Amino acid sequence: MKKYVRSWIIVVLVVTTIFFLPHAFRKTDHQPLVAVLLMNDARQEKLTGLRDGLAQMGYTEGKNITFITANARSQRDDLEHLATELVAQKPDVLVAGGRVEAEVLAPQAQKVNIPLIFMGAAATWNVQQSDLGARGAITGIDNYHVDLAGKRLELLVKLVPGIQRVLVLYDPRVVPGPASLAVVQEAARKLNILLHVVAVTSLKELKANLEMIPPEAADAVLVMSGFLLEEGMGSIGKAAIAKGWPVMGLNIADAEAGALAAYGCPFVEQGRQAARLVAKVLAGKDVAAIPIETPDRLELVVNLGVARQLGIEISPTVLGLASQILDRGVNNNVVLMVE
Repeated sequence: MKKYVRSWIIVVLVVTTIFFLPHAFRKTDHQPLVAVLLMNDARQEKLTGLRDGLAQMGYTEGKNITFITANARSQRDDLEHLATELVAQKPDVLVAGGRVEAEVLAPQAQKVNIPLIFMGAAATWNVQQSDLGARGAITGIDNYHVDLAGKRLELLVKLVPGIQRVLVLYDPRVVPGPASLAVVQEAARKLNILLHVVAVTSLKELKANLEMIPPEAADAVLVMSGFLLEEGMGSIGKAAIAKGWPVMGLNIADAEAGALAAYGCPFVEQGRQAARLVAKVLAGKDVAAIPIETPDRLELVVNLGVARQLGIEISPTVLGLASQILDRGVNNNVVLMVE
């Protein structure tokens, strides 16, 4: 009898151990496959954050997880066939680098019932439906780019007191573009700022506008959310410094490219935060039960090197708001302070 009881105890212990062993460390014949679609090279930082985040939770690439990625290299027309190729691989989860990728992946993912997670995108939801798709089929990180557009204008005014005319660059083809513009226009009315709004739909058009607009037409530049403007930040930064315009961007890469400052959720952090959601799906949780998350972290980055080039002296009080301070000018930056 005692031997019989001991045998049952051993069986119970073995079953319990297997059941509660973390998903990432269970030895199964199936190795999770994660397929990632990126619009451009700038969003590689999100992929870095995704890999790092999953690694911290025990998912080691090549051992117990596999990634396949596709990069459209800023060619929007290529997204559709790249999405089709990824879906054909039958991944356990699809990951969109941003909103434009999610728009293309969502209908294909829903047809074959593959969970879709976006690594930072502007998404508006009602009870059951989003403009990105049904709530039960998609979730992710709302990067708050639209909601923060007005705050960026406020911070720009604090950093450079006395500005009256702000050049606003936006892409009307992407949902966050017009939505962010509406938020900025409301903020401008309250701040008594005159906006010079310029719509751009190609890098060629962006560069042409930057060359054509005279320095006296604006006191500063505000960049809206969009994959095109992410790619064009190098051109924006150089033109703005040449014309004496301080620029407010969205993330640290913008400050490194020549913006005076940037405010938002860093790309790498959007990827790390999305990793938590991917891990939940891989552990068997229904994507419908995973709510969209707001950013864990927002940071204000200020580039003192650019400030010196522009002859701008930022008050210590305003500088104290910064999460990171960069120096040494455009494309030669070093972090002086991290809070």
